[in-house]
Amino acid sequence: MTSTARGAAFSDVDETLIRVKSMFRFLEFYLRLRGEPRPPTNG
Repeated sequence: MTSTARGAAFSDVDETLIRVKSMFRFLEFYLRLRGEPRPPTNG
């Protein structure tokens, strides 16, 4: 069986391309999509 689905991931862990922590932004998106509460923030 062959699949035509494709996926991609992007993480800029050392913040050289974008200023936000992309992994944490994705976590917030993923949890919101699942209806889960937001993760706690520091500060």
